Formats: sequence, structure tokens, C-alpha cells
Amino acid sequence: MRTECVASIDQLRELIPAWTRLAENALEDNLNYEPVPLMALLDNLPYPDWFVVLVWQEDELCGFFPMQAIRYLPLPIKQFSTLFENHFMSCAPLIHKACATECLKAFWTWFNAGSTPRLYFLSEVFEQSAFGKLLLATGSEQVLENVDSLDRAGLTSATAHFDDYLKRTMSAKSRNTLQRKRRKLSEYGTWRVDYATQDSQHIAHLMKDLATVELLSWKANAGSAIGLHPPL
Repeated sequence: MRTECVASIDQLRELIPAWTRLAENALEDNLNYEPVPLMALLDNLPYPDWFVVLVWQEDELCGFFPMQAIRYLPLPIKQFSTLFENHFMSCAPLIHKACATECLKAFWTWFNAGSTPRLYFLSEVFEQSAFGKLLLATGSEQVLENVDSLDRAGLTSATAHFDDYLKRTMSAKSRNTLQRKRRKLSEYGTWRVDYATQDSQHIAHLMKDLATVELLSWKANAGSAIGLHPPL
């Protein structure tokens, strides 16, 4: 396997056929890193020093690792992170499921090349996910440490009491933050929460609302709102 780095929209555009095939056969799905969403973000929002590490097996793209050069710690060493913003629900790279272990080993080989120590910060990666498990397995020679964690909760039962559900799934700190946001929201008037169900018409209605809200947000100015791209 061979690795290379690309750092321009034009280079990414040339990769779309191979990139799309990889996304369709990825070990772990990640909509954030698929061609249309990622290129829209990179083309409209500032991501200083972004680049993508590619892993190839002959002419087949097997690994797609969007990254940024960053400086989180005041140390004279190279520091990188997964390409991340607060609205990203996942930062798992796209890795071909047929050669996932070999692909990630090739990535670690690239990362450890040279004599300068490096730090790699990964955001929104979960130990129980397919990529998370493989990361721990292939990264046994690295120094891996979980330095931060957060809560993500999705209501799976429409019959459960909401407050009881929050107590089971979220920390006290996260619940307090949520309460502050709900009080802030109430300053703008009454509000309610709707949950998507298995009813396709209900889901379609909520998706239409989502597209409407996006057109009233920063995404419209950035050109990445769904409503601006009818084929989506």
C-alpha cells in the first residue's frame, strides 16, 4: 500500500469516482466525509491547514483520512487532528472494509515517518465502533489516551419519561447545560420537540422543516444548505 496527501479542492474533485466507491464499501459509514458534504464544507468554511491522507492499494482507494495541522499544546512537535467542527457527528475516516487492518497500519506508518515526535487528536471516535476497535488494535505501538468525553443521547422509546431518560443517559453537567439552553430558547416564545418515527410521511415532513431552517441559517450564506442543492 502507498500513501499520499492532497490539500486542494481540485485534487479532491479528481478523486470523486474512487472516493465514492470507497464510501460505498467503508468499514464504518461517515456522511461527513463523503464527497458532496465534505467538499461543500471545505469550499465554504475556513479550515486552516487541512489536508487528506490517502491510502492506495494499486489503483484502488482504500483509506481517506481528512486531517488538520493544529497546535493544541505549546510543544515544539508536530500536531494533527481529525478534520472536525462542532456539528460533525463522526470523524471516523473512510477505510475499505476488505483491507481495513492493512489500511490503518499503512496510515500509522505514514504518521510515524521521520524523527520528529507527533501528536494526533481524534474527535468523535467511539471505542465500541468498528473504527474505534480497529484503531485500538492497530495502534498498540502508539501511546493512546482518552483525554475527553461527552454525552450523546437519542430517545429510543416514545413511552419513556423524558426526564428519567436524561438521568440514565446524560451526566449532571450535560443536563444542566441542556436546561440552560431550554430556558434561553423559551425567551423566544413557546416551543416543542418532535421525534421522528418510522412513519415515512412524518420523517419527510421533518426533513422539509430541516431544509427550511437551514435556508435561514449560516449554511445558506456558505452555500451548503440542502435547499440550495435540489438533487440532494
